[in-house]
Amino acid sequence: MNKTLASCAAIIALLPLTGCAPFRVNMTKGYTSTTPPIASAPGQKEWHDVAKWQAFLVAHHELQLSDATHETNVFGQKTQDATKKFQREHPALPETGCVNYATYKKAVREGLAGTKPVIGEPCAQFLHLKNHMGATGRYKLVGNVEIQSVGSGQHIPTQMKPGCLDSASVKLWQQELCCLGYMSTATGNYDPTTQLETKAFQSDSGLALTGNFDLNTYKKANAICTFDVVLDKPPCP
Repeated sequence: MNKTLASCAAIIALLPLTGCAPFRVNMTKGYTSTTPPIASAPGQKEWHDVAKWQAFLVAHHELQLSDATHETNVFGQKTQDATKKFQREHPALPETGCVNYATYKKAVREGLAGTKPVIGEPCAQFLHLKNHMGATGRYKLVGNVEIQSVGSGQHIPTQMKPGCLDSASVKLWQQELCCLGYMSTATGNYDPTTQLETKAFQSDSGLALTGNFDLNTYKKANAICTFDVVLDKPPCP
């Protein structure tokens, strides 16, 4: 067996052969499969989600096999660079280098199989959002990692759709879509792009494709990227 085949075999040997293995959505640089940070898989002592992601990137020619072998099960710089390359090739994905929910769902449509998504803390590396967060955004420490949380207890409508004039609330939802990986800017205007990306998130989450923000959409989003808001204002518009 030559070195290339041996390296490939070494990566594949780490991957579960049957069933749906847990795959941490929102993993980013520094994460390692061997010490999963969340206890969402009882009895699962070791995950292989980074190795599975690396194998996917190698198969799609985003990551060199030698780099994948060197960083096996560790989300290192080469894996981050390859993730950004995958995102650049799909313009709808913000280039963060983090395997957020939108990136994961795009990869599933392109052949990433045998995984069961388990939601981890939101990616910390959303530096492009700092210009859009303003007073409504904040960061919290989880261990030694700075994690983004959208909102800080603001009250927003129970439903929002195109034409909503509550720009502050609309902007919060757009910031949440940024955190989820579907948008890169937050304008406060519930425009066709916001409706389209809301539908994309709903489609990826198995929700009705209304394009409107509602309770079910909130619950799904909040489980992925903390959305610290209170839904108690009348529907808008």
